[in-house]
Amino acid sequence: MSTLDTLPIELLIQICLFLPLPRDTKLLASTCRNLRNKLTIPSNFLWYTFLSKYPKLRHNNHSFHTIISNNPPPVCVASGKYDQRVNYYSQALAILCGRTMACFDCFNTNKRSFRIVYVGGIYYRTYCASCYERYFWLVSDFLMHWPEIKVPPTLIDNQPNVWSGAIHYNDAIFLIKDQLPPRARIISGRFVSKWTYKINIRKTTYPGSVAAIWSEIDHRMMYGTEMDGVIKVMTRIYETDKATFGRYWPLAGREEFREYLEDGVLMFVQALSASVLRVVRAENPQGFRAGQIIWRTTEDLFHTDYKHLWEGNGWASVPGGRNKFLWDTCRKYMMMLFGQDRETGRQLSCLLLSDWVDSYTAKRVGTGQSEHKYRPYTCQFCRDEKPGEKADWDGNYSSERALDGFPHISGLATHILMRHNDRFAERWVTGGGVVEPMEEGWQPFWKDLKAL
Repeated sequence: MSTLDTLPIELLIQICLFLPLPRDTKLLASTCRNLRNKLTIPSNFLWYTFLSKYPKLRHNNHSFHTIISNNPPPVCVASGKYDQRVNYYSQALAILCGRTMACFDCFNTNKRSFRIVYVGGIYYRTYCASCYERYFWLVSDFLMHWPEIKVPPTLIDNQPNVWSGAIHYNDAIFLIKDQLPPRARIISGRFVSKWTYKINIRKTTYPGSVAAIWSEIDHRMMYGTEMDGVIKVMTRIYETDKATFGRYWPLAGREEFREYLEDGVLMFVQALSASVLRVVRAENPQGFRAGQIIWRTTEDLFHTDYKHLWEGNGWASVPGGRNKFLWDTCRKYMMMLFGQDRETGRQLSCLLLSDWVDSYTAKRVGTGQSEHKYRPYTCQFCRDEKPGEKADWDGNYSSERALDGFPHISGLATHILMRHNDRFAERWVTGGGVVEPMEEGWQPFWKDLKAL
């Protein structure tokens, strides 16, 4: 029976071309002598294939090289045909060893996108911008999700254009496991943990401020359990009520919506006065709105609980009981959050929707000159419709049939979301080109919080 190391070199090359990254081939070649003898210099064309992935961006950078080594930097492969006289393996090895400036993962040598990583003041690796985002987490974003964690400066990579620095995902996961108990790591326990941490900070830094602001709220709310329950119910409504909220699913899934609600309500505990609240509202009106909704829903629930506490039968006299009241109250406030009319379901102007659409189009289309190439922003779906095939107006914002162009790409995206929701993930044919579907993005493994 043949084993991997006994396969012909031609088959090994074809196998390596399916590996995610060029360095995976180098790691495979390091497993045994037979593979090393086949996948290094003898597989010169394989390494040429890896190096020529970005042929127009090849260049040398001697200034970077002087930081790493005193030896002359090897010459990167130029665009053109394969030359059997050139040792492409040594060029690839120089990149993997840091002797030539190129992305450690994809071998991209576009110097304008480089991130030269120094962790704790020591050179680590060089990445292009897209590969860098796969491995490093902005410290500001990390502490937004995990405020309890203390990040030592020796684990931070300080990029010139990143004010807060970044931390490797592996280091972040290590700190989470090292500093938090299991209950505080999983999704269901994150909000309460963050809320309690911020409450304790306020109690320590500003004695009496919590009691002064929330004197009318029951003590149990100070631990975030009531708000956590409201957030869970709203998230459940969002993922199950397809008729009302299903149109927004392409923009934000269940977990994104839950995080949005949590971040919004946590803004309130950081605000110490009315003036600070005004600043927060101006900087993040969508998050401020979400915080208001959660707060009002929780207060309604609290006051209704207090009311039924003094009645003889309590919640037994209410049809459906407390759970039905909570579900209906959450749904009422969610429709306000999404700018929907409670009676007709009509979509009104909504900051949340425009914010989500802007974020989505920036990822799918780009901004500035990237989006201009699709002008005019016309909707081919509407042009392909036959008269009378679909109602021209159903009372919802931006859902009428549009035969003329939109002033911005976000307007076209909103229109397709509202009128052609089932085709939102397909190709958009505009008057200037074709907007390809959003690829299934690579998700960092830290997103799977249950694995922690």
